[in-house]
Amino acid sequence: MKRLLMKRKTGGFGEVIFPEACPITTDHAEILGTLMCEAYRGSIDYEGETVEQSIQEVRETLDGKYGKLIPEASFVVIRDSIALSAILFVDFEKEKMPLLAFTMTHPEFKGKGLSKKLIGLSLNNLEKIHHKECCLVVTEGNQPAQSLYEKLGFHYQSSL
Repeated sequence: MKRLLMKRKTGGFGEVIFPEACPITTDHAEILGTLMCEAYRGSIDYEGETVEQSIQEVRETLDGKYGKLIPEASFVVIRDSIALSAILFVDFEKEKMPLLAFTMTHPEFKGKGLSKKLIGLSLNNLEKIHHKECCLVVTEGNQPAQSLYEKLGFHYQSSL
């Protein structure tokens, strides 16, 4: 699968108030892994991963697999012990800027603006901690994600 690098300046969302969003910690690995499996199942990025494999991927991400977690820009929305949506930003050494490593929303809550609000909150917080730009990698053909990122001001840079 071809991956596309996209970049955007941080900030620019005005005031984002999202009291349900709580900072991600290592204690969230299991609930985030479950969310990841549910969110990606049936998408272009799903390769048959089990919940256990998704939990392991989240643990590795929180442990620095893609770079050190940026807690000021990584959030989860939990309701009734179920993760509805989450965003994880890491310090991406290759590009020398924050990387949106994962954004995910439970299928029952897609289309309700959760990812958009989380991205806005994260980008505003990245600006507050003096990051000027950030990036993400998206799978070519993941139209829902590509469309969201374009609407939020991310621009294509290159193919990976």
